Amino acid sequence: MNLKPWLTALVLLAISGPIAAQDDSRAAREELLRLVQGEASAQRVDVVEALGTTELIVNGGFEAGQAPGPALGYSGTSGSWSWTTSNGGQNPVWTDGPNHTNLPTARTGSWCAYFAPVGPVTNSISQVITIPSGTTASLTFWVKIATLETSTFTVYDTLAVKLKSPTGSATLRTLATYSNLDLTPGFEYVKKTLDLTEWAGQSVRLLFESSNDATRSTVFVVDDVSLTATTVGPDPAGTWILPSSARVVGDGATWTTDLVVMNPSDGDASVTLQFLGHGTSGAAGPERTFTVPALATRTFVDVLSSVFDRTSDWGPILIRSSIATLSVQGQTWTASPGGGTYGQSVPALGAAELIGSTPKPIAGVRQDASFRTNVMLANPKGTAATAKVVLLRPDGKTAATKVVELGPYGFRQLGLSADFGAANLVNGTLLVSCTTPNGQLAAYASVIDASTADPRTVLAR
Repeated sequence: MNLKPWLTALVLLAISGPIAAQDDSRAAREELLRLVQGEASAQRVDVVEALGTTELIVNGGFEAGQAPGPALGYSGTSGSWSWTTSNGGQNPVWTDGPNHTNLPTARTGSWCAYFAPVGPVTNSISQVITIPSGTTASLTFWVKIATLETSTFTVYDTLAVKLKSPTGSATLRTLATYSNLDLTPGFEYVKKTLDLTEWAGQSVRLLFESSNDATRSTVFVVDDVSLTATTVGPDPAGTWILPSSARVVGDGATWTTDLVVMNPSDGDASVTLQFLGHGTSGAAGPERTFTVPALATRTFVDVLSSVFDRTSDWGPILIRSSIATLSVQGQTWTASPGGGTYGQSVPALGAAELIGSTPKPIAGVRQDASFRTNVMLANPKGTAATAKVVLLRPDGKTAATKVVELGPYGFRQLGLSADFGAANLVNGTLLVSCTTPNGQLAAYASVIDASTADPRTVLAR
């Protein structure tokens, strides 16, 4: 069957939207951000990459080697091929090089793994990898999905990411499954990250396997597969988590976070910063290590840009230190259209300040015409945790309850209106607890003035 008509139809699913015009006040804020970059960029010169990282996937971009199979099974350049592909005419490797004008395009380079959508068909691509002992392992890949299915609730076609035994005879775990319900906006690539640290010290087969039924087709495309193993260093003397940081345009503001680290000890401190982001798991977030001399104070201006090279992002920052007595503070601010700045300070929280099974109150939250409230939840550990958040009225009666799953080093932001259905609530309280055995959470609320967008920090106490 000629696939071009199917792919042409799928292109029509691309989603686009208007770009909002920028007003003068936002331009002023962006100019202020540009000014601070001079100081921020100067801080990059002494960045030391964290512990050694090794790439375990061979040919993750599908650029090298000629895949086995019939002529219709396109693949990379001639030479040795490092993946195991399914047999038959639906070999799932596609090219969009100079001599090929059909979709889909690779994310980088000229090649990607394209799983044939014309069913009934199951096709796969896999590779055996060995994850070294004593490492943390992070799998990342980019996927884009489009479909001709019309249902918004029934799964017909799937792409599964699995770990199998090296021979492929046994499935160890299905890491993730995507379907015709998980379309990527605009048929563009979306990055996925999965934590494979549990399998350190083992050899496993990483498998991507698609299945399409006999009717309407779903296209799954994968590119830039990476599995990195990072050497685990000695346990730090102190660990803190800043529950949130930002470099993002918000409601009437452009928010930027400066991170302040003070070393009160009489010796130098080795300080590692890890940005956890706002996905389901922050375990694979980038790390950078700095030295903070004795009694010195270090300010990382616009920390997400200057340290982590982020142009737009948000989420917690994990701080690990060779000493146990750091003072760490986040300051998130925006430029005021009338001059100056405003914002909020949030402390990084140590183990004694985290929330466990005993609920801690965040008192004085508000949701009405004058103020709105967001609550930030951050998981400071490398294992998943469940947060329970109970919203109380001023009389102590329960208004709503929310149970939130947080992945390893995960983050969630909840709004009293959007997530709890609250309205006309003044002087409310959030009771936050962690229901996972031995789990802990960091939490605070931002009570935001609806007129000025000025936030107020309310900590769990």
